[in-house]
Amino acid sequence: MRLTYVFTVLFLLLALIFAIQNTDVISLRFLFWSFTGSQALIVVLIFVLGYLCGWLLQWPRIWKRNAELRNLKRHRADAADTTGATPS
Repeated sequence: MRLTYVFTVLFLLLALIFAIQNTDVISLRFLFWSFTGSQALIVVLIFVLGYLCGWLLQWPRIWKRNAELRNLKRHRADAADTTGATPS
């Protein structure tokens, strides 16, 4: 557990150094939108946006897998009820 704290503090220090070194104001334009902000903020926002897009693209597969697991557990419990055995 302490190792987790060490890595968290190290990551936050690296993020702070990144933010301090990338304070230039840049402008980002895409289609009809325009955004001006610090370079570090824009990089972090794009990273978060990419993470969310990846997560959303994987969500149907995860939902389907969880539904299959629920069905298998239900069938296993039903089979155990009919045979009188307890599922492990």
